[in-house]
Amino acid sequence: MATKRVKRNCGEKKVQNEPDIMAEDRISQLPDSLIHYIFSFLPTIHLVRMSRVSRRWRRMWVSTPFLYFDCQFNDVTFTKQVNRLSMFLKFLGNCLRCRKLYMQPDTFITSLKLHTYYKLGRYAAQRVDNWVRFAIQSKVKELDLQVRGYCTPPFVYTASSLMQLKVHMGSEVASLSTSSSLTHLELRGLKLEVRFLSKFPSLKVLSLISVESNYESFQNLISGCPIIQDLHLLDPKEIHPMHGYLCRLDISNIDFPAKTLKTLSLFSVTCADQRLECLISGLPLLERLTLICFYGVNISILSHSLKYLSFDPFGDNTKAKFVTPNLVYLYLRCRVSWIISIEAPNLFQGDLSLSDGGYKSASYFDLVHFLANLNGLKKMKLSIVWDEDMIFPEDIRNTSSPPLPNLKHLEASLYDKHKKNSELHEFLVWCAPSVETVKINGESYCKY
Repeated sequence: MATKRVKRNCGEKKVQNEPDIMAEDRISQLPDSLIHYIFSFLPTIHLVRMSRVSRRWRRMWVSTPFLYFDCQFNDVTFTKQVNRLSMFLKFLGNCLRCRKLYMQPDTFITSLKLHTYYKLGRYAAQRVDNWVRFAIQSKVKELDLQVRGYCTPPFVYTASSLMQLKVHMGSEVASLSTSSSLTHLELRGLKLEVRFLSKFPSLKVLSLISVESNYESFQNLISGCPIIQDLHLLDPKEIHPMHGYLCRLDISNIDFPAKTLKTLSLFSVTCADQRLECLISGLPLLERLTLICFYGVNISILSHSLKYLSFDPFGDNTKAKFVTPNLVYLYLRCRVSWIISIEAPNLFQGDLSLSDGGYKSASYFDLVHFLANLNGLKKMKLSIVWDEDMIFPEDIRNTSSPPLPNLKHLEASLYDKHKKNSELHEFLVWCAPSVETVKINGESYCKY
């Protein structure tokens, strides 16, 4: 039997005010400034590919003030094996040519990021030079160069428009002297040389990461930053004056700006205990302090302004006392056998990583006594690395006071294969009788 084909919706009137999904292009109706802001989160190669989506976008990527080039080409699928560095350099050249050809005269570059982990030869470095020079001429404000073995041109450090500068993995000696506009400077894996007193009147954030320098250069740099607020010294090195090998930078005799510093991060540096005490106690505006990889310190810190403290020492015989009445957050990684005292009545949240030090060197009593230092905590993450079974006798619990009477929220991880979560839960509930939520090794538990 033959079937009759029926034409649907024939003669029906379109519902009034019904949106035409195929014809509507809401993104293209956005103002240019908002579209450029959306573009700023994407690598430039994606902007070029997206130019096929809309006629309005076909030339718009050429005028975007945010440029991000990454040789990894993440999220890009190739049909055949390609030389990523060659493709990256070709893409750089094509983008620069289109930019010069179609860019409007009053268009500026706000941010330029160049990231490649391949070591560049002379020809490849010239391609990067062309982009950097063009960006400087276009009044770039933020420049991020993560190019292995690339020698940053000297004019970059003195560019009048530049406000933020990041240079990673370069091969040059960074000779700094002056910049009136720079507010954020980050150097990684370079040799730092500051022969004379620098002038960075606008610099607020300074990060030196794995930088090779010396006392004189660092002092000349930091002395020229009168309004600096954030200072990060992460594994800086200096040449030993007698033996000639690289060693930790000694900051004991460096004069830090005391009036404006709000954030201080010190990782793997050398500093005399008394000098470290005077330095921190003499910063009246200090709110965030990070001390990592300090060997066997014996310090006593007093700070009324400190709100955030991260303390991760290294070595035996560590002794530390912190009197911080306004502290609200604490990150602490240590052995429970170390003598550490925290006087922080307003402490709200803590992230603790505790161990017994191996070789059965700490006991249950040490752990309870240590936690009692933090009896004002309301929220805590606790990681425990224990070398033996943690046994918490019932009779001792009946005669001891819970160390965390005010704790409300607890998340714990125990790196001990011999201990069951249920046993740990029982002990933690005893430690924190007022706890409301408990999570152990990613599993939630009821209080009882």
